[in-house]
Amino acid sequence: MTPKRLLFKSFIIAIILLVSGSAFAQTYLGNVTSYTAAGNEVTINAGSAALRLIFYKPNLLRVDYLPSLSTTFQRSIVILPDSAQQVSVSVADGDSSLSVTTSALRIVCGKFPLRLSFYVSGSQLLLSEPASAGLGSNQSERSANFTIRPGECFYGTGERGLSLNLRGLAFDSYNEQHGGYPNGGIPPTMNVNIPFVVSSNHYGIYFDDTFKGHFDIGSSNPNVLAYSALGGELSYYFIYDPTYGGILSDYTWLTGRAPLLPKWAYGYIQSKFGYRNCQDAEQTIQRFRADSIPADAIILDLYWFQNMGDLDWNLTDWPNPAQITSQFLSQGFKTIVITEPYIVQNSPNFATADQSGYLAENSNGQSYILNKWWSKYQHIFQTGVSGLWTDLGEPERDSLGMEFQMGPDIQVHNIYDFLWAETLFNGFNQSFPDRRMFNLTRSGYAGIQRFGAVTWSGDVAKTFAGLAVQLPLLLNMGMSGIAYHNSDIGGFTGNQPTTPELYTRWMEFGAFCPVMRAHGYDGLGGTEPWAFNSISPSTEGIVRNIIRLRYSLMPYNYTMAHEAYETGMPLARPLFIDYPDDPNVTDETAAYMWGDDLLVAPVVESGQTSNTFYLPAGKWVSYWDDKVYSGGGTVTVPAPLDEVPLLIKAGSIIPMQPVEEYTGQYQSDTLYLGIYPDPGAQSTFTLYEDDGESLAYQAGAFSETVFGESMNRTSGSSSMQISIGASNGGYDGKPSHRVYVCEIHKVSYPPGPVFFQNVPLRALVSVDSLQSSVSGFYFDNTAKVLYVKVQVNTDSSYTLLIDSVDVTGIRHSPDGPTGYELNQNFPNPFNPSTSISYRLSSNGFVRLKVYDVLGREVATLVEGDQVPGTHTAVFDGSRLTSGVYLYSLTVGSFTESREMVLLK
Repeated sequence: MTPKRLLFKSFIIAIILLVSGSAFAQTYLGNVTSYTAAGNEVTINAGSAALRLIFYKPNLLRVDYLPSLSTTFQRSIVILPDSAQQVSVSVADGDSSLSVTTSALRIVCGKFPLRLSFYVSGSQLLLSEPASAGLGSNQSERSANFTIRPGECFYGTGERGLSLNLRGLAFDSYNEQHGGYPNGGIPPTMNVNIPFVVSSNHYGIYFDDTFKGHFDIGSSNPNVLAYSALGGELSYYFIYDPTYGGILSDYTWLTGRAPLLPKWAYGYIQSKFGYRNCQDAEQTIQRFRADSIPADAIILDLYWFQNMGDLDWNLTDWPNPAQITSQFLSQGFKTIVITEPYIVQNSPNFATADQSGYLAENSNGQSYILNKWWSKYQHIFQTGVSGLWTDLGEPERDSLGMEFQMGPDIQVHNIYDFLWAETLFNGFNQSFPDRRMFNLTRSGYAGIQRFGAVTWSGDVAKTFAGLAVQLPLLLNMGMSGIAYHNSDIGGFTGNQPTTPELYTRWMEFGAFCPVMRAHGYDGLGGTEPWAFNSISPSTEGIVRNIIRLRYSLMPYNYTMAHEAYETGMPLARPLFIDYPDDPNVTDETAAYMWGDDLLVAPVVESGQTSNTFYLPAGKWVSYWDDKVYSGGGTVTVPAPLDEVPLLIKAGSIIPMQPVEEYTGQYQSDTLYLGIYPDPGAQSTFTLYEDDGESLAYQAGAFSETVFGESMNRTSGSSSMQISIGASNGGYDGKPSHRVYVCEIHKVSYPPGPVFFQNVPLRALVSVDSLQSSVSGFYFDNTAKVLYVKVQVNTDSSYTLLIDSVDVTGIRHSPDGPTGYELNQNFPNPFNPSTSISYRLSSNGFVRLKVYDVLGREVATLVEGDQVPGTHTAVFDGSRLTSGVYLYSLTVGSFTESREMVLLK
């Protein structure tokens, strides 16, 4: 971060990296002279050069370019060593080409010259090399060239903010810090570069070369995708899958998937530059608790140490660190501290590092890896620290000509932060084998996701432009295999304080990022929710509610996090992942999917009170007021300052929880199920749960619970069935019993009887009575929400049945004359009386009678002529026994009947 540079000493030595290059004429592969095939490998010779295909799966292969037959490849530090599988490969030798085939792919290798074309088993072309280029090299550069197909879009490659679709752009793949962006323009190259590109034509390519690279995706030539690297040997992995999710799954199978973070990391994290002493931090923590704002962690910037590189506490301002962190922990706050890859000369650690050879040196020296330095970090964790913030890891400052154990700076620069994260992750796992790593880092490379790393987007300007660019950055990082990305909420750089409006809108966006963290420069206003009270008293309350929304969604968010661990699917997803056939979403960043079922459209312009964006096909329900929007076009959604446009896909079940002050307070014995029915479809959701702290989930210590909802419509009415599955599996702290509150939205009218395990539930008259009751149901006629509360044993499965429920807002009349409607009685069940309403569209002779289940008449409520309108009759069952009764409305030839339950 830029202001810290003023604190740097004049002589700073980094502990690794960098890059440069030059250009010469490229030599490309010539004509095929021979080939060999053995097991998973096929090697095709072209004179003194060659090309090697190594199949890892039927749909995934590695392509090695060998400028000479003696070319050797270093072992990849990114690709997991046990990735290869046995694959059946056949080779057919033709006059003009070789055809290499698996059960999923056919690779046609043209002979004159050697050029590759990738097909799905049959004739569908995925990717090909132009005859004029293909794979080539010169003295300092390796390059790969491919033909771009009409309409093809490209995504990923790390932090890219210029657009979501990268077609037409050219940029370096080289980690760089840009303080104050996007002032002066959005940088084409930023802190995290990942040479992995995903195509809308159902493939992905990962270039496994750590040297400085360059992408040209139809910029110089609109028909060519070119990648080049200033050194190393060219090796790339080709992945085919018909879905984006499948491509990401295979890519993260190769490079590793993000482990689950400690559960507290999915809450809210408070940070700023900076809390200068323990009293400053303690007062902040106490204020959060006094103001009932949920939060789980506080980050300490560079004031926690004395000199950069100390890796130890400044005991003057932070006496007895273990006691301080323990005091924070007692209030529900974890402690995260910053660490940086530099050692100033007056740090006590400088002499040790220098004499031990740990520091990077020039080309005349010798370099060493950082593993022996882990004990310094181990001590930090032993003082009660729960996570690290690894800053400046591009690295921000290094020098040309530096040499490292792994090679020159041009080779090591991009992987500096990767190696740092790997060292910390491995050391942490060895020292604390049953804890989860949290590492907030500013840089990274392919595969860093497997080290518990959370990337953030660097020192962004405190402007709405700075907020707006975060959306394509977040989404392209997700398409690069990085499940956890975030930004400095409120912005960091600039000469003016963050405005209350910008802070609020950024908070709304941050609530739907994998990690929610405010950060900024304390010298120009605070970053806490109450920082604007003197000029905008409403801001704190709005932000409190935003954070509470984040915490209420914890069961949903945590389940999506587990999906990222299992499949590599990011939490924040471009719309094209779910709607790949919709041409309107190929470059859409105004809205994105948050998990499987939520769509969020953050406001990123000042002064907006509504937001207009493209909405994919289907029905969508507003989280705030249950208004239904039809997709397949542009919509305008209200966006007052206290609401982020948040839509729920019709047919979704959203698990939510009561809001506590921090995640550790939640006992998991109460769960809310937000049910948004789609009458034409069945809904399901599989809830994932574990202990939230340990690594036991990796050994199977977790549970999954399946929820379902379906509608059964007849000519006269509809019924709804809700299933609550048994919680399969186990973990430490799993509840044996649980209260479920089903919140069924868009219920048009009071329902019929509600049965739980075939036993009718009692109708209640208010939300308060529902909260105080063990079980029952309540219909909110104003909000049109039906609440059903039950208690269960988590190891058993249960069924709720709701009779005569309408969730479309349109009444379905029975056969016969139209214009007459019989509504469900309310309350139902009842004791001793209930009201029955009905509507007449014309004059008529009306009979309203009540029968028992044997068909015997027990009461006549109405018998006579009535005028058009809505009428209500009261039925008193004081003299009757508990049971199911029928009431029937007859007007001329129209007859309709419904059930009601008397429950004494």
